[in-house]
Amino acid sequence: MEKLLRYLFPFFLLFPFLAAGCLQKPYYPGKDYGELKIRLYVAEEAAAMAPGGVTAGTTGLSGAMTTTDDAAGIEKIRIHLSHGKGKLSRTAEIPYTSGQPMEASFSSLYPGKWEVTAEAYDLEGYMVLYCSREVTIEPGSSNTTELHLKTAPGFLDFIFDGSELPGFGVELTEGKLYAYLNPRNNQSTSFPLTRVGNYLKGLVKLPAGTFQV
Repeated sequence: MEKLLRYLFPFFLLFPFLAAGCLQKPYYPGKDYGELKIRLYVAEEAAAMAPGGVTAGTTGLSGAMTTTDDAAGIEKIRIHLSHGKGKLSRTAEIPYTSGQPMEASFSSLYPGKWEVTAEAYDLEGYMVLYCSREVTIEPGSSNTTELHLKTAPGFLDFIFDGSELPGFGVELTEGKLYAYLNPRNNQSTSFPLTRVGNYLKGLVKLPAGTFQV
């Protein structure tokens, strides 16, 4: 009997591992990846101001696109997805040509909230159209969202020569630029200017429009 137990003892040790191998893998809710298809449209007011048309091809992530000929002059559209304050991100670029559907698809997206951004660039590399929105991806879901490209913000590169101002660089070391962004009221928005040598400089991001500064 003792000899029999000696032979069976290794089998008893291996039995739990053999049984575990036959069981299904445990399911963890919320861990299934999701999919997202993005459809892009050019807003009417943006099409009137944009340089001009677009097509699409595919990259590692599938993508294609469409618009009217009013948006010609755009070279590419960049779509960026960000999750968890940038800890996870996905990016795809779509060549821009006229007459093709504007779509991009992303797979294997972790469940949760994703910030989706689309940026259209002209031939000189300037961003001319832009849109952004938040999308929630449920576990194992297939999702479709629409984004309407609008005129992108512009940048005002402000340079002020302060070399002839008394006290510049000693008492006067910084400044502010005031812009009236809303023509309907008299409220201004200030932007910081930093001293660089004999100059005050600042790169100011402004929405499309005409402003008093």
